[in-house]
Amino acid sequence: MKELTNNTHQVNPCMITLARETRGLTQSDLANMLSITQGKLSKIESGFLQVSDEDLVSISNVLKYPKHFFFQDDPIYGPGVSELFHRKRQAISTKLLKKNHAIVQLRHMQISRLLKSVDIGSINIKPQDIDEPGAPTPEEVARMTRAMWNLPNGPINNMVEVIENAGGIVIPYDLDTNKIDAMSRWIPGSPPLFFINTRMPMDRIRFTLGHELGHVIMHTTPNSDMESQADAFAAEFLMPSKDIRTSLDNLTLEKLASLKRLWKVSMAALIYRAKELNKITENQARYLYMQMARLGYKTREPESLEPPKEQPQLFYDLAKVHLEDLGYTDTELSILLSLNEDEFKGIYKHSTRRLAVVR
Repeated sequence: MKELTNNTHQVNPCMITLARETRGLTQSDLANMLSITQGKLSKIESGFLQVSDEDLVSISNVLKYPKHFFFQDDPIYGPGVSELFHRKRQAISTKLLKKNHAIVQLRHMQISRLLKSVDIGSINIKPQDIDEPGAPTPEEVARMTRAMWNLPNGPINNMVEVIENAGGIVIPYDLDTNKIDAMSRWIPGSPPLFFINTRMPMDRIRFTLGHELGHVIMHTTPNSDMESQADAFAAEFLMPSKDIRTSLDNLTLEKLASLKRLWKVSMAALIYRAKELNKITENQARYLYMQMARLGYKTREPESLEPPKEQPQLFYDLAKVHLEDLGYTDTELSILLSLNEDEFKGIYKHSTRRLAVVR
């Protein structure tokens, strides 16, 4: 099957910028790799210079995207509300932030194409404005969400599955840093996307999914308290106060380890939750944190206590339905998603569950 390059249209300069940023390159980096001046590349990306056939071949080869990638005309969206927080993290380079935001944009484009032929069911994630007078607290929103989704009392067995059942798509991805646990994006007309950092242990992934879910539900507009609000939502969603309160008496490291196995959150999160619910004092919490630090648990808690891996399904099933039910080949699906075939296989080919074709 031939590439879908349409030579009757000009290259979309926005796609050159997007491709460059997904590879973690600055304009200067790419210009040097192409053996052209940064001024020329800047004018190309700004739309002042058309891309010659020779330049297009070079750009395609260096950035490792097929030539038709650069003719796409999908809308480009800026960072979402929850992504604004990451811009404040000075320890994270601008280049890395741009790379991750660009990959979020690219995956949204690709998933939107796949969803034209695949039905993932209705989206049961309802935004809730918590800034209005008399609005519910983050904890109340978490309790309402659990009730709306008919979740049983006590621990959540599989956080990834809970979000997928509500119509969210969880996407595993190495964010190339340990300073960002996850990112989320919800563009109108599409399901919310949750990008989880595969570098993180499962207990942190579960909590950060709760945190990002809180952003998606509560923060259609930014506010100065949105990070603490998302944390409060996640804590109540994963560790409901009425269910966990009585378990937090007389905490020791041994008891924290036992509670971690049950609730599938970190020992540090359990200590913080106990302090929030006034089950321990600030000094008791500090003492427990110090004990954990002496044992080396501050950066990574014992692997023997790590919750089972929760494998996303929907993201991979989007490709599987096209391949198995719709008769696409790997090559055809790679072209649809504007990826080289090897990269397509590395990103999308894994699945254990089937979705339905749109009829």
